[in-house]
Amino acid sequence: MGTTLPASRGGVRSSATAGIALGTAPGARGRCPAGRGGAGGGAAGIALGTAPGGGAGAAGARGGARGGAAGIALGTAPGARGRCPGGGAGPRGARRAGGPTAGGSAAAAPLAPPASAPEGGAAAGRRQPEPRRGPLPPARRPGLRRPRARSPASPLPSPPRPGAKMATDGLHENQTLASLKSEAESLKGKLEEERAKLHDVELHQVAERVEALGQFVMKTRRTLKGHGNKVLCMDWCKDKRRIVSSSQDGKVIVWDSFTTNKEHAVTMPCTWVMACAYAPSGCAIACGGLDNKCSVYPLTFDKNENMAAKKKSVAMHTNYLSACSFTNSDMQILTASGDGTCALWDVESGQLLQSFHGHGADVLCLDLAPSETGNTFVSGGCDKKAMVWDMRSGQCVQAFETHESDINSVRYYPSGDAFASGSDDATCRLYDLRADREVAIYSKESIIFGASSVDFSLSGRLLFAGYNDYTINVWDVLKGSRVSILFGHENRVSTLRVSPDGTAFCSGSWDHTLRDGFCLFFTPMLPSSWKRLLVKVLLSCFATMILIYFWKRLS
Repeated sequence: MGTTLPASRGGVRSSATAGIALGTAPGARGRCPAGRGGAGGGAAGIALGTAPGGGAGAAGARGGARGGAAGIALGTAPGARGRCPGGGAGPRGARRAGGPTAGGSAAAAPLAPPASAPEGGAAAGRRQPEPRRGPLPPARRPGLRRPRARSPASPLPSPPRPGAKMATDGLHENQTLASLKSEAESLKGKLEEERAKLHDVELHQVAERVEALGQFVMKTRRTLKGHGNKVLCMDWCKDKRRIVSSSQDGKVIVWDSFTTNKEHAVTMPCTWVMACAYAPSGCAIACGGLDNKCSVYPLTFDKNENMAAKKKSVAMHTNYLSACSFTNSDMQILTASGDGTCALWDVESGQLLQSFHGHGADVLCLDLAPSETGNTFVSGGCDKKAMVWDMRSGQCVQAFETHESDINSVRYYPSGDAFASGSDDATCRLYDLRADREVAIYSKESIIFGASSVDFSLSGRLLFAGYNDYTINVWDVLKGSRVSILFGHENRVSTLRVSPDGTAFCSGSWDHTLRDGFCLFFTPMLPSSWKRLLVKVLLSCFATMILIYFWKRLS
């Protein structure tokens, strides 16, 4: 039989059958002992914490925790702590009785109603079993307590933090995920309608007053041979002479484009070196690929020096490295990866400075904005999206999703107000950042292969695009027409870049070579009246030369 104790310590040493504690006092000592009611109960332990204080429910959770057959705790206080622990009441008593532990109660024996039970005794109307003779088990001896740590296998979840928000907070009963998706689509449609209201003219209509470009010829000046497999990436040095290229053979080579000599060669620990970049100072190169890392190698004048010994691993992704580019200094580098993220790293310490999350698939390419336009860059990936990022905040500031397939290449316009993209859908597209929309599509019905790489001329009037059909198409950016087709590669064109001074450009291909070309001559398109006048002048000059020749022979 249990002894009658005050409400502040009701039922702490209750009988072996049941222990009931009713804590109703609003004071601190009225709340706390109520939670300990029935702690030593044999068959059942019940604790009712009804005090209005924030600790009433918390103490109620402790009620019945050591009950033999069942444990029940009712926390009715409005405080945050009164709601949380009530759901986890009685886990030990239920486990000891072999019953379930979820839900906060485990009834394995009949329980007496609280109203019929004395303050510290057994339940009314129930025969009390004889007290157990002999010493108590060690776990039930007075003064000994079982550890309070929960078993790792316990299915009870940890209570949420006060003030934590759930994913379903703020949703009405009639709101579902499907309805929210449809609402998002409708909002996107309204946004497109608002953009269309501002779209009052096309780019080619504005360019009608601009003179069209004539046909021009590009001549291959050098062919760089040395890679044993597909050339995957290349970049120019700021000195307009040196080129770095990476290949599937696992080698990174620094070339002298004037003499076609190899100045440096690095063997990477893996094949498929998919990214390489020259530092702005020209004193280092960065590269990476299937090793998931971006490695920086310093360049020295000593060609016999072992560059691999000075390698510095800067970036580490969870998937392959697809692109890399130095910022305006050698101290920071930007990387893109197949793990769907871009990241900004400190070269010296290798510390992650900023990460950019938003793509839903592999990020395949990136390009930094010109230095005078701000700290932004654009990226494209397998999710068909081109996204513009702020490097300071790590947030996406603009996104464009008009391509129908993977975006393989992106390149800023020289002014920084627009960028072009090349995709596997066999099109190149121009996006104006100020208008926040696509302004031009460069495609032809005869072009059925994807565009692998794009770049602008120095003036921005020409767009060079390498395709998987082994050709390079040259587009008039303003008119949207194709002005030339360049042949020469024997496999798909994987990369191309215009030199910093705009006098030449280099292309890399799966045929294991790089080709360095320059513009041989350029003939602008003249009005028809001027053409006729020019033809007459040329014919008259030719006739005059013939007459002079025969006059000299006859004389």
